[in-house]
Amino acid sequence: MKVSYNWLKEFVDVAASPEEVASRLALSGTNIASIESGTHGAVIDAEITSNRPTAWECLALLAKSALSTASR
Repeated sequence: MKVSYNWLKEFVDVAASPEEVASRLALSGTNIASIESGTHGAVIDAEITSNRPTAWECLALLAKSALSTASR
């Protein structure tokens, strides 16, 4: 599933770079296939398991992003 970094920032207060967000998501168990530069900014390509509905996986990805980029 490809997720625009700018779209992600609309839902989660992210101060980290797209590379750092992808790295933190990878550390939390999400397999990151690539980070691409598109016309709308950075796009993180996260591999989604086939046993989860897409909408729920989007919410899980947002929750992981929020938790992994929260100020400590």
